[in-house]
Amino acid sequence: ICGLIWLIQSEYSYFLLIALTIYLLYRFAVLVGPDEPKSTSQYFTDSNLKSIEPKLETIKEMDNPIYSKSTITFSNLNDVDNFLNYQGYIYGSVLIINNYDIDKERIDAILKKNSPIIFQFDNCQLTTIKHFSKISAFTTFEFINCNLTNINTDIQELLKNENVFGLSIQQSERVNNLDILANFPNLTSLTLKLGLEKFPKFILEMEKIESLDLSDNLLTKLPNEIKFLIHLQALHLTNNLIVEIPEEIAEIPKLQSLNLEGNIIETLPKEIIKLKLNSLYINHKDLSLQDKEYFHEYFESLKYFGY
Repeated sequence: ICGLIWLIQSEYSYFLLIALTIYLLYRFAVLVGPDEPKSTSQYFTDSNLKSIEPKLETIKEMDNPIYSKSTITFSNLNDVDNFLNYQGYIYGSVLIINNYDIDKERIDAILKKNSPIIFQFDNCQLTTIKHFSKISAFTTFEFINCNLTNINTDIQELLKNENVFGLSIQQSERVNNLDILANFPNLTSLTLKLGLEKFPKFILEMEKIESLDLSDNLLTKLPNEIKFLIHLQALHLTNNLIVEIPEEIAEIPKLQSLNLEGNIIETLPKEIIKLKLNSLYINHKDLSLQDKEYFHEYFESLKYFGY
């Protein structure tokens, strides 16, 4: 009330009242105005194919429908056929193929929908692998609990394709001839979750590797030679038994993301501050008080720091 009395008596009351009126009209327009158009991307983040079906009418109205970053499980061939009947592209999606075979004609049709795609074989029959002969865009293959005993000839033929840039193997059984992976220079992303006790030496020969995930193994240390992975940008070592990190890690020029969570690291090499990291994840409580104080400003400067 006092404010209103002052406003009326002020010599600038006329201008203030006009400004107040304009502001109130603007706020009213925002409240009652139409909703902002929804991003089309929301229609393509569903967890499976069935949840996409209710939105088909909306998808069909779009000029270039895109399934983006979806996770789609093919439980049988009917699921595959239903998916292929949808018009549009898939981009960055995970296609999960369960324990059955998909013929070459259907595989070719899926690949024509463009990529990047991640094909995930879960508890799988590997006869489907030999049908992947026309990969024309960046593709990653993941083998989850497939009981691989070795990198067989079908997988080797698959990896020869220059557009296959990512490989992931996750199982409890050991794979005998992993070192053969060093023969495929197109691989820039590698995930191995196999209960490994030692850092695989063949990885040091993969100079083009950009993303390396060795989480959920039994590693106790990293080799000093890791500095030779000059193109490495992301290194994930979650849930191992690592006690210390070699100072040579600071010599990896392009490293941006480092995940050390789930280890028992008490001290970090002081050289690590040379790295231009965007993200660092570590069990902060395990670090010594001296390290916490020394690296405090560095931790604060990171875009993403987790512990």
